[in-house]
Amino acid sequence: MTTAELLAHLREEAMKLPEAERRELVRSLEVTLEAVPDLDDDDDDFDMHPAWRAELERRIADIDNGVTKGLSPAEVMTQVRARFGW
Repeated sequence: MTTAELLAHLREEAMKLPEAERRELVRSLEVTLEAVPDLDDDDDDFDMHPAWRAELERRIADIDNGVTKGLSPAEVMTQVRARFGW
């Protein structure tokens, strides 16, 4: 099952829930998103070891310069499934 298929299945199942339970599900998911830091912020106050910051900046430069190509979410999931036998 692809990620898109899984999400479609989850949406379909969620829509079968009564409205109150759907609202509870939405709230519980929103809480998990609020706990994730906003990675779009340019927060120079973020505490990171200098070696990690240098490595991160090197990798970002490689992506920006076309040296490294990122993977699509589908490619990542294919590799994860293959590695862990899912």
